[in-house]
Amino acid sequence: NDVVADAIAREVDPTKPLGIDTVMRSGFLMPLMERHAASEFFLGDFAVTAARTHKDAAEQELMRASSAANDAVMADAIKLVHEGVTEREIADQMLGLYRNHGCEGFSFPPIVSFGANAGDPHHEPDDTVLKRGDVVLFDIGGRRRNYCSDMTRTFFWGEPDEETARIYDIVRRANEAAEALIAPGARMCDLDRAARDVIEDAGYGQYFTHRLGHSIGLQDHEPGDVSLVNEQVVEPGMTFSIEPGIYLPGRTGVRIEDLALVTENGVEILNAYPHDPLRLD
Repeated sequence: NDVVADAIAREVDPTKPLGIDTVMRSGFLMPLMERHAASEFFLGDFAVTAARTHKDAAEQELMRASSAANDAVMADAIKLVHEGVTEREIADQMLGLYRNHGCEGFSFPPIVSFGANAGDPHHEPDDTVLKRGDVVLFDIGGRRRNYCSDMTRTFFWGEPDEETARIYDIVRRANEAAEALIAPGARMCDLDRAARDVIEDAGYGQYFTHRLGHSIGLQDHEPGDVSLVNEQVVEPGMTFSIEPGIYLPGRTGVRIEDLALVTENGVEILNAYPHDPLRLD
């Protein structure tokens, strides 16, 4: 790190401020500060955020390819599900699936949740054993040629109980309601509201506990989101997730997530994997 800091310091005017991005490691930043390589250091992401928010034609193709690989991984991942398997046993095999489909690795650690664990939207795979009647939630993404994918699907092992089947239908309708509105000129907050209205009207508003989506590209979470507080207007070239969910703590949970690419006239959903409810047994 000191060698890198020395090299950077030689190229930077110490009388001027230096912009730093949000992912620069402290091991590189601190040596620069100790060397007084600049008059001040500031968060400079704003200079590139707009460029990264709007994907050009080449980047759009990379995003399509990354999501196509993710679809293929999902199709393979559900084949790992069987009576007696644990979440961790499946998660431990996911990296190999991504590499089989041309990805360098994960865009984030995979989430595999059985049954009541799906009631926690950020559950980490553990030694929970699959049992009949469980939901099986996969939230997975890979990095292919540096571009990230992200998708969530919820499946059933055996016949779901009445409430789980009901919330699956609600979440699917919420997802599709938001996606139907995506087009240049719509606002991010309006997309969130469309999905949230479906869930609230069904009586589960308190169980949708996060924003509707996040921007994605070279990182799995880039600046910008799909939330009630973001009044940003949707523009061609933007890529972001649509991921409504209902989480009943200690009982069950459902999330359905796609990636959306905004086009000149509307939207292209990058995931081809279907929303239809599916039993894996």
